[in-house]
Amino acid sequence: RFSLCLCASVVKNSDDPMATRSEIIATLRTFIVTELMQHPSYPLRDDEPIEPAAIEARPAVAMTSPAQQPWHRFPRGAFAGNFLHDQLEWLASEGFALEHSEPLQAALLRRCERQGWGAQADDVLAWLRAVCSTPLPALGSPLAGLDRCIPEMEFWLPSDGLRARVVDHLCRQHVLPGRPRPALPERQLRGMLMGFADLVFEHDGRCGVLDYKSNALGVRDSDYTPAAMEAAMLEHRYDVQAALYLLALHRLLRQRLGAAYRPATHLHGAVYLFLRGVGSATVGCFHLPAPVALIEALCESVADRSPIPAPAVREIVENLVHAGFRDALVTVLAGGTVLRVSDHGPGIADPARAL
Repeated sequence: RFSLCLCASVVKNSDDPMATRSEIIATLRTFIVTELMQHPSYPLRDDEPIEPAAIEARPAVAMTSPAQQPWHRFPRGAFAGNFLHDQLEWLASEGFALEHSEPLQAALLRRCERQGWGAQADDVLAWLRAVCSTPLPALGSPLAGLDRCIPEMEFWLPSDGLRARVVDHLCRQHVLPGRPRPALPERQLRGMLMGFADLVFEHDGRCGVLDYKSNALGVRDSDYTPAAMEAAMLEHRYDVQAALYLLALHRLLRQRLGAAYRPATHLHGAVYLFLRGVGSATVGCFHLPAPVALIEALCESVADRSPIPAPAVREIVENLVHAGFRDALVTVLAGGTVLRVSDHGPGIADPARAL
């Protein structure tokens, strides 16, 4: 995932048997490129923050109970957000068929128990049943009705010469233009930019990306208005995240479809699903249509210039995984012509598994 500074990630908790490998890969996501130093004004964080200030700023309104629905009383913060992402990643691999599948419902309850959320298991089940089965306005279909889904799609982008200032300017120009938002800290990226999109989908012949957000925008369904979601999108610079996800999808479709690819036809855009708004009139769904001009400008900025292909970088990362690395450092030097790797791991016992 990307935060404000373009290349930030978190290690998710999972009961998946491949959790150790997943955590290793997730750790590498954060700094797979060199010379990308986090600006002190924007510390690395999960993209599901607690936002008490935004809630306290709202006028007092009489209500019977602010936590009648499970999605409003569920705990907030990064840990809770990671847990919800894990369940939705798993449900995507099951076609989001939670509503009418008793085995899936039982499995979800077991997952809650194993991951320390047993006390909230019934709330999680009720919440995610609604998330999976409620039609999304931007798609005209619930998650369970999408034609095809790919959870956690990994992508790599060459980033030599890409400047945060240019990305910032392009996003301000093409995504919700004229709206104020925090400036991106200035820096120039080098090497490979690696990311994972929560969900890539195909529906009615068009492809898009969908990102889950567990941000709390209020304590009532009515707080999840288009204006409130737009404000959250800009405050946290999810516009930049969406642009990079769509850029990766654009490059993939262009490669797979060749001359038949038409961005205006094949790209649906980015859907941001604010999970706590599932009971609102908007269903917590905020849609950014594909900004084709922005995507093409970014595509030109990240044109492949390095002679080191992305699969080679991935192969090195996989070998670090096999080696059980500790404190790995991947450094891209000399304009992308040199890749240096070091770590404190025990090494690879089987030479056949090494480079």
